[in-house]
Amino acid sequence: MDLSARIRAVLELDPAADAVQFEGTWRPWSTMSTTLETIETLLPGVGTEVPVAVVLRNRPETHAAMVATLAAHRTLLTLNPNQPDSVVASDVERLRPTVVVASAIDWSRPGFAEVVRAVGACGVEVADSQPPRLVEGLERPSAGAHHPPVPGVAVQMLTSGTTGPAKRIPLRYANVEAAIESAGHYFGQEQSAPRLRKSVQILWAPMVHISGLWAAITAAAEGRRVSLMERFNVEQWVAVVREHRPRITSLPPTPMRMVMDAHVPAEALSSLQAVRAGTAPMPPQLSTAFEERYGIPVLPAYGATEFVGAVAGMTLDDHRRYGPSKRGSVGRAQPDIELRVVDQDTGAVLGTGEQGVVEVRGPQVGKEFVRTTDLAVVDEDGFIWLKGRADDVIIRGGFKVPTTAVAEALKEHPKVADAAVVGVPDERLGAVPVAAVELVPGESVTSDELKDHLRERVTPYQVPVDFKIVEHLPRTVSLKVSQPGVRALFGLP
Repeated sequence: MDLSARIRAVLELDPAADAVQFEGTWRPWSTMSTTLETIETLLPGVGTEVPVAVVLRNRPETHAAMVATLAAHRTLLTLNPNQPDSVVASDVERLRPTVVVASAIDWSRPGFAEVVRAVGACGVEVADSQPPRLVEGLERPSAGAHHPPVPGVAVQMLTSGTTGPAKRIPLRYANVEAAIESAGHYFGQEQSAPRLRKSVQILWAPMVHISGLWAAITAAAEGRRVSLMERFNVEQWVAVVREHRPRITSLPPTPMRMVMDAHVPAEALSSLQAVRAGTAPMPPQLSTAFEERYGIPVLPAYGATEFVGAVAGMTLDDHRRYGPSKRGSVGRAQPDIELRVVDQDTGAVLGTGEQGVVEVRGPQVGKEFVRTTDLAVVDEDGFIWLKGRADDVIIRGGFKVPTTAVAEALKEHPKVADAAVVGVPDERLGAVPVAAVELVPGESVTSDELKDHLRERVTPYQVPVDFKIVEHLPRTVSLKVSQPGVRALFGLP
């Protein structure tokens, strides 16, 4: 598969056909092809290898810009619209893109246009149902140093770092193409000639995260219509499910709990033959309760940004064959994927039932094994059972919270001497961050002050839900902060 050629072929099939639904109204496939043609026309002299930065909101205009970037075989540099203004500005300064594409919402953000001008980038504004246009004063890139070309890379994906600023993970076209083909084999959907499909992909996961971006890319490559939501909302999601009656859709743990808590009637979900659940570990009790209430199989999946989506998962056949005996597992490796568990210190390959760190290799990953930070056990049937993480990242409703980075941001407050962040269990979100804070002697501070401080530095879901002000943080004999001691402050083992 040539992803760019595949997308262009899909766009040419029936430009007037419905492609993207947003707030109840459909946009045609021509919206994406027009965006592609217009942006390329607006960038004379900007080589096809030059990366394009896009502020990826879940809106039709930025969805079209994303598709257009990949159809042009350029590299997509993702910018997170959910970050504070200062963090987005810092990201632009680090990236120094030649071209920045964003909706009017982001061009009006304080300081955004100014930082784009400061790095010498060309600015393109995209709007729903209107052709892109150059931003006044940002019509041409300067001759200064910009982000270098990265041949063969489809996306420089922004992800959360565990100990500092977010990092970029290069997702190569070849790996994305292999991942699409592997997923098709896994779910019995062999690659066919480009065609427009009648089915609808419900897309509510943020496109700035791999789950949302993966769904958007595969839908474009497969000619599948998309019903786009800015964020998950139970009432809106149920309405879309009722309207389009999908057979399979995505429903990770947190949205699943929201559906259960809203007491959505079973008849509203009667079209569903299964739900796929990725992004966060699925508590067995939750999948059991969901299946008992709705009679819909829950199919967990396992993947990571580095893997361009899922590398393992539960199939309907597995679910029928093994039933409750494998509940809690994330399934088995997909075709062409090799997955093993190794000793974290020695790298020795471990046997059935032994816990270690997960390593993966395959066409969508690479020829060499890639080590993750996930701890797991593989059973005698090849099913993978996750046992936590080897690093300090907790998962809050499917999103990563790097506890060390949040603690470092807390320590930037002038009244904070030291801080530690840990995760505590949460019934709805799986886990949430809490913080223990040691103040500069003689100072005082409120939880609201600390939250306001963090909102300027981290993503909203990374802000701790509770703070404990202590005279001294618990420490080991080597004077390092004791994580068990911090957990004990919050009544955790």
